[in-house]
Amino acid sequence: MPNCKNIVLLVAGSWAAALALHAQMAWEPLDPAAETKAGLRLSTSEIPLGRWVEGGVPDSVIVSPDQKRVAYLVNAKGQFLVVVNNARGKPYDAIRKDNLVFSPDSQHVAYLAKNGKPWMVVADGAEGAPYDDIRAVQFSAVTARLAYLAQKNGQTVVIADGVESKPFDDVAAGSLTFSADGKSFAYAAKRKGAWFVVRDGVEGKNYAAVAPDSLIFSPTSARLIYSAQRNDQKWMVVDDGKEGKPYDGIAHFRFSPDGKRLAFVGTRGSQQFVVVDGIEGKPHNVISDGPLFSPDGRHVAFAAGNGKEFRVSVDDREGAPFDVIGAGSLIFSPDSQRTAYAAQVRRDWRIVVDGQEGAVYYHVSNPIFNADSSKAGYVGERGNKEYMVVNGVEQPGFFLIRRPPLFTPDGRHAAYAAERGIWEEVVVDGVEVTGPYSGFIKGSTVAFDSPMRLHALLLKETGPEIVRLEVEIVETGN
Repeated sequence: MPNCKNIVLLVAGSWAAALALHAQMAWEPLDPAAETKAGLRLSTSEIPLGRWVEGGVPDSVIVSPDQKRVAYLVNAKGQFLVVVNNARGKPYDAIRKDNLVFSPDSQHVAYLAKNGKPWMVVADGAEGAPYDDIRAVQFSAVTARLAYLAQKNGQTVVIADGVESKPFDDVAAGSLTFSADGKSFAYAAKRKGAWFVVRDGVEGKNYAAVAPDSLIFSPTSARLIYSAQRNDQKWMVVDDGKEGKPYDGIAHFRFSPDGKRLAFVGTRGSQQFVVVDGIEGKPHNVISDGPLFSPDGRHVAFAAGNGKEFRVSVDDREGAPFDVIGAGSLIFSPDSQRTAYAAQVRRDWRIVVDGQEGAVYYHVSNPIFNADSSKAGYVGERGNKEYMVVNGVEQPGFFLIRRPPLFTPDGRHAAYAAERGIWEEVVVDGVEVTGPYSGFIKGSTVAFDSPMRLHALLLKETGPEIVRLEVEIVETGN
């Protein structure tokens, strides 16, 4: 399958023992000459986000979705605290590093901490109620509602917006789901051997099981869908309380962007079907990717095969056979008129755009389209180098190109993070921003603030210090 290399935080040798918090928050201009190539110049500045604090735990680092804030756990001589950019939090006896989380709007941060025996959620520095144990801390996509599971007197309760639910025998941790507008909240709970879904405090019908990862609200937030199992072991779609046709298995719910259409994969015996708006498609031995709606909701694509060869199907029109279709690689262009995916024949990978195979590589990333759908891009690896490829044309090679690459919001330029030798760089259309950067912060990548401005979070060798590198794209016309 396509190669997806992890971005790691690089902290070397004795650095961690000699570091102190750096409180300055100001522009620090780099070489005014800037990086230039024919027709393009990159002007750069830095914003310091603080030196790496002594006792910092590298594998606890998280980056906010807007790529502007960094949080991590610090072991401060036997007590623990969280650092967010320059700000140190309150010390505690223990903090769970795997529950440190930013809200989707990047404005809030929460984690689990304790002094003594009980655990509590700390959100933006405010402590919640104490519980025996806490799991599954998460924010809603908008309005930053906070929810989590807690153990109390041997039972499980759900806390949403600080309000505790009635107790249950169990609640599926992976089932907590907010609607897109943040107004509705649902989860799967168990009482006396029966599972049911709770939406906004109202309990639904009892079932033998509810698939915890199946709960999904429509994009308009109006409908709630999930997969439930009857006592006869058959599974069915429950759509706002209405039960659908029984199957041996159900997976991969997908709504169209307008929320009016629903697709999923149903299994009956040894055969799988893509079911769209309740209508079963052609049976296959295995459906390996999709279903996927086009942005306009008019087209459906998926990858299916018989175990020996796989094909992509778009509106029931099948493409060429391949040994493997890259999982998660199938995409539509923004205008809904084009498709692209990664495919393998023997040991070689290529990207297939509109049915046309590109050059062969040892590995490829998942493909991307630009905003106006005129360009398709991806990263290909060949001969110990990786190349950004745009419409079949390779840009200069690097030791490593971080995934995913991006097109600028106006679709005119390709930008990505890359590694050349021991240094990390930001690259736009082959123009490199060089500097003493030891690594991109774990979980970070290039992010755009406007069509001609982007930023990235890096670890600077001097210090070492976490910095936000700001890059302006200037078209010189030369």
